[in-house]
Amino acid sequence: MEPEKLSGVYFKLATSAEAIGRPDKALQAFRRAVELAPGDHELLLHYSRHLARDERWEELLEVNLRLLDDFSHLLEPDRIAELRTQAARAFEKTGKTEDALRLYREALKAVPGYLPSLSASVVLAERTGRLELAVSLLGTLCEHLQGEKLARALEHMGQLLSGRLARHAEAADCYRRALDVRPDDEGLLEKLWKTLVKAEKTRQAIGVLEQLARLHRDDSKKAWHLRVAGDLASERLDDEDLAMGFYRKALRYNPLDARAYKAAVKILNRRREWNGLFELQQETVRRMPPPIAGQEDRRIEILADLVELCRYRLRDDEKAARFCEMLLELQPDDIKVREDLARLYENLGRLEQALELHRSLIRDSPFSIDSYHALRRIYERQADSDSALCVAATLQFLDEANQDELDLLDQLGHRLALPQRGVLDEMQYQEYLVDGRTSGIVGQMFGYVAEFVRPLFVKDHADFHLRERDAVDVELDGSREIRLLRQALEFFGLPEPEVYKKGGLVKGVLALNTSPPALVISADSAAGSSIPEMKFMLARALVFTRPENLLAISLSPVQLRLLLYALVEIVRPGRIGPDTGPGVVELARDVEKHLPKAKLSGLEKLADVFLQHQQQPSIKDWLEGVEQTCNRAGFVFCQNLEAAVQVLKAARVVGLTGSNRSQIRELIFYSISEDYLSLRRELLARAEQRVAP
Repeated sequence: MEPEKLSGVYFKLATSAEAIGRPDKALQAFRRAVELAPGDHELLLHYSRHLARDERWEELLEVNLRLLDDFSHLLEPDRIAELRTQAARAFEKTGKTEDALRLYREALKAVPGYLPSLSASVVLAERTGRLELAVSLLGTLCEHLQGEKLARALEHMGQLLSGRLARHAEAADCYRRALDVRPDDEGLLEKLWKTLVKAEKTRQAIGVLEQLARLHRDDSKKAWHLRVAGDLASERLDDEDLAMGFYRKALRYNPLDARAYKAAVKILNRRREWNGLFELQQETVRRMPPPIAGQEDRRIEILADLVELCRYRLRDDEKAARFCEMLLELQPDDIKVREDLARLYENLGRLEQALELHRSLIRDSPFSIDSYHALRRIYERQADSDSALCVAATLQFLDEANQDELDLLDQLGHRLALPQRGVLDEMQYQEYLVDGRTSGIVGQMFGYVAEFVRPLFVKDHADFHLRERDAVDVELDGSREIRLLRQALEFFGLPEPEVYKKGGLVKGVLALNTSPPALVISADSAAGSSIPEMKFMLARALVFTRPENLLAISLSPVQLRLLLYALVEIVRPGRIGPDTGPGVVELARDVEKHLPKAKLSGLEKLADVFLQHQQQPSIKDWLEGVEQTCNRAGFVFCQNLEAAVQVLKAARVVGLTGSNRSQIRELIFYSISEDYLSLRRELLARAEQRVAP
């Protein structure tokens, strides 16, 4: 067979092998065909395409160069451009970059708009750092593209120009031309405004940011772009009015945008536009949602700023108080907020509200001295000189009295003493002396039955080494301590107990649950105490002789709880449960024998309240309340805070709870409390009525 015909056979075999996916067989057939017909340029073209598809770059390069050298006069320009592009790719793959670029350029000479060569040469130029060349090639490429392909090429060109080449104005033009194809493309718009900023075309960048804000559906993104526009207006254009417009819009879309808020506040502060600042802060806090759990509540910071603004810039205490009240709702335990609101109430003449806040501050922090001074000022404004005097006395005890308070004490200090002739009635005792901790269900139940059950727990005199012959005749004894005791009996209106000056190991003055109740006055306390100290100890012990208080000194906490359960068992058998400890039923029988039948209906109601409590009421709280009640009684009688504190501090009396520090703190607070001051008002008023003609 002739070589040309045999070459044709091998060509058909090559195309068939290629069609069925046998590239190796196809390559062998192509090589044999070319050997048989080396001058067939059409065969060489097919062979070149096969080598390109099979990525056999060195062989492809040899074939394409042969075609270009020997047969270019027979080839169309498009075919020449294709061969040169394939050869350039082969050079590129074998690492011969300069040769590749040369052949790409030659391909473009053959066909100036040949897209494969343009695209490949752009990639190669960019990869080898020839950015100027890449941009130039992209410019040529864009002349031959339309639609989305054109937009992508222009975007790519813009990225190159705005990068290391720093030709930002040209980059912006590229992005704008791309936007002609994709007018609402957010990615392109983002690149455009950033490029315009680099090109120092700030107003145009702001316009693009406004367009982005209109396009976004997400309010937080709208706010971000508007805030950036404000930053550009402020920092690049020095146009604060324009910036403020953007910041306000940003905060309307996202009140939580802290940067927009701070930037706007900074401008308004610098310009001293206090009314504008007020409107901004008020509107921002109004629109601000409650925080997500675990996140910071931004309203707190803004409300605090509003309080300061209204107080010191706008001089509007009414508005300041309103915002401070809102702030207090968010931070009910914040000491500073409460202090600020109390001062504002005082400035506004809302004195009762100021008093209430200052008392709460002292209750939480007994040595909040500013609040003590405020109380004194407020009482003076209310023309309540006695209350002002009492607060001044407490401040003097704390060594914190200012000159005004010292002057007040010099002028009116003699009025601190209360009349002590039978003036304290039971209602006043319950309302003004009794500590609130004794008013719960435990105190109610013990108080209801104490008179009848106390005898069950009476101790024998011999247990305390007391002998009948040692009892003091209160009416006839002329000693200092007994004279003071007679005054205390008259002041509190209590039955006279047995009184002993001898006995066992006794500290101070001690009340005992004997029959009848007894007071034991130790020799040390009688000899070594000042009159106010003795009055405190006597009155304290005397109030302990009330039946409900005698239970507190007669029984341990465990025994008191047993008694509590026994009272419930009497009227609601079996309801108290099996885990209350032994002896409840037996004690209930004994107690019931001493209770009048008429008392049972009332005890039923109290027992039902007790059973409704989800947690067991605290015996310890009740004991602390009883002790504080007796301390209050001692202070009211002696009218000397320093003497009362000295007795408690030195542990010169027997306590129920052992916490002298907390007792002293509570007594200091009581000395300026509304309970104590109200009691003084009533006692002084009653004394004036008695001496009136």
